[in-house]
Amino acid sequence: MIDGVIHNAHDGMLVAQQRLNKSAQRVASTVQHTSGPTESLAIAPGSTADAAPASYVAPLQGPPVALLREHVNLVSEAVNQIQAVNAFKANATVIREANELGEVALEMGATE
Repeated sequence: MIDGVIHNAHDGMLVAQQRLNKSAQRVASTVQHTSGPTESLAIAPGSTADAAPASYVAPLQGPPVALLREHVNLVSEAVNQIQAVNAFKANATVIREANELGEVALEMGATE
């Protein structure tokens, strides 16, 4: 009986892992980089970050900005990922408790 419980929990962990991986792939596939770099402001040499805005000079070229495609709902994916992690943890707890129950049963059998 305990073997069946452990087997089912193991299968549940695999399903949760697959669910998390698929969600992560969907989120990762939503990011595409722009072809051009972005602009950011540079502070004039010798100025401090507390200096007046006049210390700002020409814009610098920065790294590309990631854009999100609209066909993936990031909130839903975050919820899916949290649920998958919780399912994985719950199945891991079932396995741990089943192992402890098996150990107790063995100890009881050894004392009789």
